Amino acid sequence: MRCTRRIISEINWMFVPFRNFRNAERDFAAMQDENEDVKSRQVRYLCRCLEAIEKEFCKGNEPLAAFYRECLSYLGSHDKLQSGDLAACDKHTHEDKKLTTKAYRARLEKLSQELQSKGSRLRPLLRDFNLTRQPILSCVVGQGNGNQSYYQLTVENEGEGTQSGAQQDNTLPLATYPDTAAEVPTQHNEKSKPEAPTMDPGLIYYRTNEISRAPWYLRVADPLFRTQLNRMRFAASLMAMYFLVLPGLIVYLFLLKQHTNMTLFLFAGFLALYLFTYAPSTNLLRLFTRKIVLLDAIRLPVSSICISEITKIPAEDDRPANVERSLSVVTVAADCPVCFQLYGVRDSVLLEQKGLLNSWIYGACTNNPMMHRFTFDKDLMTGLPISPKAPGHLHL
Repeated sequence: MRCTRRIISEINWMFVPFRNFRNAERDFAAMQDENEDVKSRQVRYLCRCLEAIEKEFCKGNEPLAAFYRECLSYLGSHDKLQSGDLAACDKHTHEDKKLTTKAYRARLEKLSQELQSKGSRLRPLLRDFNLTRQPILSCVVGQGNGNQSYYQLTVENEGEGTQSGAQQDNTLPLATYPDTAAEVPTQHNEKSKPEAPTMDPGLIYYRTNEISRAPWYLRVADPLFRTQLNRMRFAASLMAMYFLVLPGLIVYLFLLKQHTNMTLFLFAGFLALYLFTYAPSTNLLRLFTRKIVLLDAIRLPVSSICISEITKIPAEDDRPANVERSLSVVTVAADCPVCFQLYGVRDSVLLEQKGLLNSWIYGACTNNPMMHRFTFDKDLMTGLPISPKAPGHLHL
């Protein structure tokens, strides 16, 4: 009997449930990430960011993307990348056709600016690499006397003198914690910046992917959303055209006593134009007032949104109305903490819209859309759990 029980216990130990095995595998991977040095995680994060923007930024130029990957890999094993070593990173180009050092430096500068401009969109990826501050590819210009310019990895909001001229990221960070314990300041004087607030462990982090081809009306309206004056003029013209001019023409042609072929043709044309521009007009007006709209089109992926992002912040002595904006069309997804822990499901939280007039965009898990719901913050790309107190309504 004892022998039988021992055999049964050993068999039960051998047949470990797959769920526990998957959790143990994730814990082991997390332990490996903790043991990995910060610099390697920063390089892997930048490579992941390059992969996210490669289709839009490199425009199918594989040698250019390979050059960027080689530069990042070089920085992973070296402290700095000299300007003279940039040509060696271009391994997909023949020696006779390689560019000058100035041209290679312009390439890296363009990549650095692109990563910083997409900082708010790429910031949620920091959590996947156990990082808290965004790495920056900064350039240190040589001071002459044969000293070459070189590139190195720094982090945002780093102290003066150690960042070496790297540009600050103007986007609002999720959390500005140091990457290592040695960087934690022990004292703060009156002029020092306040510490970042502690992040709620219930937050979820949304990830975005750029859509290569935005809808036609968003491409047309993008230049009109640059400045506040252009936005106000465009919104006023759109409201006058859609709510006054087109309805007036349709009603006038409909109430005519005598209808000819021309009047019927004009009536059908204006009516078709009004119905065709209904969705674009309402989306553009929502972008003007709410700065975000959920796109519902057959050609677009699920959970596609258009965000009116800030591209230029006015100076201290300038008016706040001079904020410049641009339209970005992306797809948004996040991991449901419950379903990911139980089943290992990734990217199950997609965006939905509640209501018709006073609509509200939130995230719902595709595995349990009634109970697993989260808010959506377009600037921080984070969300908080929502408690479903009543069916069909959203309550915080």
